[in-house]
Amino acid sequence: MPIELSWLIPDKILLSRWTGDITEEDMRVLVEELEIVLDSAALPIHTVIDLSEARHVSTEAAYVYLQSSIPAHVHRGRIGVVKANIEAKAVADLVNRISRREMVRMFATRDEACRFLLNHDNPPPPLPPGSDPSIYPSGLEP
Repeated sequence: MPIELSWLIPDKILLSRWTGDITEEDMRVLVEELEIVLDSAALPIHTVIDLSEARHVSTEAAYVYLQSSIPAHVHRGRIGVVKANIEAKAVADLVNRISRREMVRMFATRDEACRFLLNHDNPPPPLPPGSDPSIYPSGLEP
């Protein structure tokens, strides 16, 4: 399967490993699995998404996630993305802008992502009006 879920830290941080081309159907399966995990959680669940082996994420796949209940789920924690390409960065930026929160951050390694998620255990608060939720510093986009 192009997207595999496993626990990095049980009941706290999921690892979502993506390989190859991610389709709309792959994302539907992921959303269903995440709904089960988040619905049964007592606390926010963070995710490390490792894209080091992913080639392409279809636009349709991104919309499946964005239109699902997952981004606004009460137990949706923060997301650390590892080895993101330009497509993934654009989707992450869109998630942050839609949610008006810094839900997604980019990292070079899984360890960096895990350290950040453990040190920022609560979901991010809403940004003040006028704030830029972009993943790009100072609003500079690639």
